[in-house]
Amino acid sequence: MKISELDLSVRSYNLLRRNGILDVEVLMSMTDDEVVALGKGRQATAEVQEAVKLLREVGAERFNEYWDSRRGI
Repeated sequence: MKISELDLSVRSYNLLRRNGILDVEVLMSMTDDEVVALGKGRQATAEVQEAVKLLREVGAERFNEYWDSRRGI
């Protein structure tokens, strides 16, 4: 699955894309330290960390459903 299929903010999507992370499988395999090292933007980094945690909990197929409910959408 591609990260473009996740309902991430543009800022978080761009952070991942700029760092060459295009697949959800790669994102899920990253440690928290690796995610923090991606960039300086605290908001985008925090969102990506939260997304990785949720991906691990519910899987990529159900991510958007749970992600939207957490964000109140």
